[in-house]
Amino acid sequence: MGIVIALLATNRSIFLIDEPEVFLHPPQAFRMGQFLAENATDTRQIIVSSHSTDLLQGIVSKTRKVNIIRIERQGNTNYFRLLNPERLKEIINDPLLSSARVLDGLFYSGAIVVEADSDARFYHSASNKCRKNADFHFVNADNKQTVSRIRKMYQDMGVRCAGIVDFDVLNDYTEFNKQLDALELSDDETQKALEIQKLIGKVAKEVSPDERLDNSRTKITEILNVIDNVQKKEFDSPAKAMGEKNKTLQFINRRCRELSESNKDWKDLKQKGRDALPEDIQSKFEELRLICAKKGLFINPYGELESMLSEHGIQPTDNKRVWITQALQLLPELQVDYQKNLWKFIKEIHEYILGTK
Repeated sequence: MGIVIALLATNRSIFLIDEPEVFLHPPQAFRMGQFLAENATDTRQIIVSSHSTDLLQGIVSKTRKVNIIRIERQGNTNYFRLLNPERLKEIINDPLLSSARVLDGLFYSGAIVVEADSDARFYHSASNKCRKNADFHFVNADNKQTVSRIRKMYQDMGVRCAGIVDFDVLNDYTEFNKQLDALELSDDETQKALEIQKLIGKVAKEVSPDERLDNSRTKITEILNVIDNVQKKEFDSPAKAMGEKNKTLQFINRRCRELSESNKDWKDLKQKGRDALPEDIQSKFEELRLICAKKGLFINPYGELESMLSEHGIQPTDNKRVWITQALQLLPELQVDYQKNLWKFIKEIHEYILGTK
């Protein structure tokens, strides 16, 4: 109330306001931002310090005549960066980016952008195990294509940022080329990365059609046997019969999904990552991975999220909900060991964001 009265009743050319969002609910902070923007004129300058995304959104929603400065402290030195308000407005007006709370990352020391909500939850928990005071914002980009876009936005706004993508980011030449464009590599680095991507793509297609057909026959036979058994079985009551048959249908759905996935070229590589490659191609992949990592894009060398705890007893599965539940229950019990895959990967990302590598 004091801020509102001062702005409405006092004729001053400059106002200095420290954290006007204090004690306000998010919608009120947003409205306060709008109010501040509405009361700034060519003859009245309002200087605000804030830690509120809602206040910032309110300001940008009302005016383009605003200078937004992000202050970051490193050691005993403060660094100032003038942000582009049009860039901020782009984030606010984009439904995906606004729902992912991308702007929140402005108030953190660094941001880590991942493909999905389960990735964000898992890497956040693992990151806190490595660094208990890690001041990182985790963003769910909703797909690997958007990871590079959000990472680039953070980079443009001076936020130290890393993107994490699964190994199968390499399964499409055109899409991977877009990822490389966002990294702003040299022409030589881009050409080398794309050449290695082609080599890996050839490996993915080396499982013969005959092997796939044999695998399909085995799985289909298993499904048919289960159907025969449940149809021949006698039940004590209609309720038990219905329950058993519904479980059988769920089993069939799972097996059909697994069968579909197993016939895709990238199934093995997606689950095992670098280890599924021939030895000579593994070294090539490492070259490609380092080219991307030095620019902030980290390709999971172990395959996908569901491969990250294989060393700790949780094997990859197509049931992502079951996997993430087990993983989040196990993580607090694990000891950080930088010789193991998960912790090695997290450490590399931390070192990049903190600039300590």
